[in-house]
Amino acid sequence: MLCGCTALVWQLMKAYTLSILTRLAGTGHPIVDKQIVEWANDKVSYIGIFVALLLFFKSFSWSHLIGHIS
Repeated sequence: MLCGCTALVWQLMKAYTLSILTRLAGTGHPIVDKQIVEWANDKVSYIGIFVALLLFFKSFSWSHLIGHIS
């Protein structure tokens, strides 16, 4: 019985979330799972680039640059 209740709650939460996203989008068309996955992948891709740049600059030796300037 608990599994059935969990599934029902999950579906209600999903329906509610999709209705909120549809209203926020303002397009009048329902948001579908594919759009959510594409949005999430875009964000992860962007964050991945940002993290790579941070790691690059963190490992960059500024002392070499300062030595050439002075």
